[in-house]
Amino acid sequence: MVDVLCERLPPLHQALFSAFDHEYYPFDVYRHLDAQRVRGDCITSCQWSQT
Repeated sequence: MVDVLCERLPPLHQALFSAFDHEYYPFDVYRHLDAQRVRGDCITSCQWSQT
């Protein structure tokens, strides 16, 4: 799960992409948290490395 700050809220179930360390991770908009934030769920298995 990831929370994202948006200027305009995307519709529920729209795909969003996040870039981290030159890789892209797709997320599905799961819930509108408020007027500017959404919560997303990984579409594929996302593994964030911690170093």
